[in-house]
Amino acid sequence: MSSRSKILDAIKKNKPQLSPLPEIPEFDNETVDKVAFLNEVMSIIGGVLEEIKDMDVLPSVVEAAYPNKKIIGSNIENFPLTTLDVNSIEDPHDLQNLDLIVLKGEFVVAENGAVWISEKDLVHRANAYITQHMALVVNREDLVWNMHQAYKRLELDRPGYGVFISGPSKTADIEQSLVIGAHGSRSMTLFLVG
Repeated sequence: MSSRSKILDAIKKNKPQLSPLPEIPEFDNETVDKVAFLNEVMSIIGGVLEEIKDMDVLPSVVEAAYPNKKIIGSNIENFPLTTLDVNSIEDPHDLQNLDLIVLKGEFVVAENGAVWISEKDLVHRANAYITQHMALVVNREDLVWNMHQAYKRLELDRPGYGVFISGPSKTADIEQSLVIGAHGSRSMTLFLVG
């Protein structure tokens, strides 16, 4: 019997019994006003939170927040400000002049301002990164406290792409200063509806 076989044999004989995985709590914080906390987080990460009562006012508040934007794309059906149908674009390089993208997110996390967008809503992955400015839209009832709750909401039953977006693009590795808009959108507004 070779040394290798002896070692593997010894491992098989001395295998520890499986123990159950620990239960991980959600760490929910019912005492905190999630919207107020999210507002504070958004200002820290370089974004803006705007609360709106319903989707009917979205076009006017987006227009007020982003005046003079010429090339606007959206994944929101029949969004009246849309000037570029991102769903009809075949080559993501054709998005290079996108001024503003308005995307509907599935949910937002209060503790870090991260908005989940899956590929079914994103169409092109480049939409979220090539645009100059980004407006994300999430329903108020889809605000969760932390990432534990967020991961429970993810639907990962099939292969695909999804991304958490938290604020505009930023980097802090250049001479120890924070640069916003370095590798993607220069601004981000989160519209919380309801």
